[in-house]
Formats: sequence, structure tokens, C-alpha cells
Amino acid sequence: MKIHPYRYSNRIAAAAIISLLAVVPLSAQSEPETTPGAAEPVEVNPKVVQAEPLKDDEEAPKPTLAIGSIIAGSQDFTTLSGALKAAGLEKVLGGDTQLTLLAPNNAAFAALPRGVVRALLMPENRATLRAILEFHVIPSKIMASEFVPGELKTAQGESMMIVGGPEDVMTVQGAKFGIKDVGAKNGVIQVIDKVLVPPTIDIKKFATPGATTHPTPTPTPEPGDAEEP
Repeated sequence: MKIHPYRYSNRIAAAAIISLLAVVPLSAQSEPETTPGAAEPVEVNPKVVQAEPLKDDEEAPKPTLAIGSIIAGSQDFTTLSGALKAAGLEKVLGGDTQLTLLAPNNAAFAALPRGVVRALLMPENRATLRAILEFHVIPSKIMASEFVPGELKTAQGESMMIVGGPEDVMTVQGAKFGIKDVGAKNGVIQVIDKVLVPPTIDIKKFATPGATTHPTPTPTPEPGDAEEP
């Protein structure tokens, strides 16, 4: 018995329908909900879409969604999806050329210095944003097991550094792999936990002056918490 990761992209639509039927009463399925406070549409997280077992002689189905469509349909990549649109890269990731996308999740973007994402989304910084996103694209299909230590050329033109670790765990420019080998009809997605930046770009200059990281909220003291004099 074997589990094939390509089941992720082919099952997203079916999982959305099943999830919706599970939470909407039968009486509400025949007529659309129009009253205030109606339930929001069900969003499907590809991390919870389980792969199905394959028989030993069964071939995995071919993915039907492009890389761009998979990213756009996941709540884990809303920041990346918006950035790809702002940079005009949707068609690149929706084409037929086989690619590998190292996809930073929302948490990875949230870890950037405060103000960076907002600044990069401004029209005057589109070229820089595009360069950063293209640095996450490898112009060939590479499965997670095929990454080896060394330099790897990106679609942006510069090379990223692949480093090996204990038990052959690979990191890319310091980023760790999350979900691996999410199949698409035009390549594969490797989820990473860090936004990669080309060596020639200084990301800090786009940060809010005086801010290096997102601030940690300071708890509001409760009555009686004041220190004794």
C-alpha cells in the first residue's frame, strides 16, 4: 500500500463539497441563505485533505489544477496569492511549463519585519516584489527527495543555497520544508516556513522605520496586578 501526495490537488474541490454538506442543514441546501448572519462559505485547507491509499498496481491520478490555482484556493497562502497577483505572476504559475514553487505560508510572511509586505505590494515596488517571488520558483520539477546540498538556479536568475542537515533534512536559504510534493499539472509545490530573499535585495529597507519585527502585544494589567510599593 502506498500513499501518493498528488491526491492533495485533485481532492480539494470534492472536500469542499463534503465539508459544506456536513455543516449546512438539508432544508437550507435547496435555497440559498440570504438572512443576516448566514454561514460563511466553507474554505478547504489542503493540509487536512487526506491522501487516499493506492493499490500496489494502481497509478496515481494526474493532477488537474495548476500551481497558481492550488495556491489561490488555500487559506494558508492568502498573502502569497495576493503577492503573486500584484506581481503579475499568476499566468506564469498557471501555464504548462513544469515548475517547482517553494511556497511560503501566511506565517512566513507574518514573520517579516513590520511594514515589508505592505511596502512590497505598492506599485512602485512591483519589480522588487516580482524578483523576490521569482526567487521562489525553480524552472523545473523537483521532488523533495531530489534536493541535494549545493546551489540551485531560480527563475529570478540568482541561485539559492540548499544545505543538508541531520538525517538528510534539507533547508533552503534557512527555510524548512513543510508539506512536500503537492502535485500540480504544471509541476509541484514544496511548502516552506520562511520567505526567501535574493542575495542582491535588502529586505530591511522596506520595513517601517525603527521596526525590525512584528511587535508583540503588551498584556493589559488587570486591577490588583500593580506591584506593591
